[in-house]
Amino acid sequence: TLTKTQQDLESARKQIQEIDKARDIAEREYHEALSELNINNTKLAKLKAEEEALTELLRVSHDNQSQPIIDTLSVQPGYEIALGTALGEDLSVSLDHEAPIYWQTFPPFRIEEKLPDNIVKLSDFVEGPKALTRRLSQIGIVNNEYEGQKYCSKLKQGQRLVTKDGSFWRWDGFTISSGATTAASIRLEQRGRLNQIKKNLLNAEKHQNRAEKLLNSKQAQEEE
Repeated sequence: TLTKTQQDLESARKQIQEIDKARDIAEREYHEALSELNINNTKLAKLKAEEEALTELLRVSHDNQSQPIIDTLSVQPGYEIALGTALGEDLSVSLDHEAPIYWQTFPPFRIEEKLPDNIVKLSDFVEGPKALTRRLSQIGIVNNEYEGQKYCSKLKQGQRLVTKDGSFWRWDGFTISSGATTAASIRLEQRGRLNQIKKNLLNAEKHQNRAEKLLNSKQAQEEE
């Protein structure tokens, strides 16, 4: 009948509209997924380029004859400058006994001299070879120059104080003001940045894989 035909026609029109709407949604989602994938690819490329540059920079910054002890350390973020200032060029020396200059490993002091007023030790923020145990146990972290000046005259022989921004006091009066950068602190910061980049790369690669799967899924929906 005419009424039945009109109903069928109206139903067909609604189906076409729903199909067109679904196609539009699928197309929009496909382009969104493609855009997300392109953004992730750009981030990934930048991270890889920075990782390669820093890796090469750190590789060529020593003579490659033996690994410097600085490359065996794990430093909590924010303490790189303090460590670099406190140990300086000594961090470029290796543990290799065949090298002309090297670190020997001695046991901890049987009786360890306490830092003034039980100041926190730098060793609480650095993990590394036992060869540095004695040295790090006698370096204290102070909050600012006021504390450094307050306690520096109380230091015992061999002890040192340092702030996170690089102010430094030694038991014999030798002093470094904050802002004086050292090659060691720069290298430690670069290594810290490299470690962070590697973590970011892992996350970026996971996002990229998810974005690729999403894009493939939306592309398949669009082709249906």
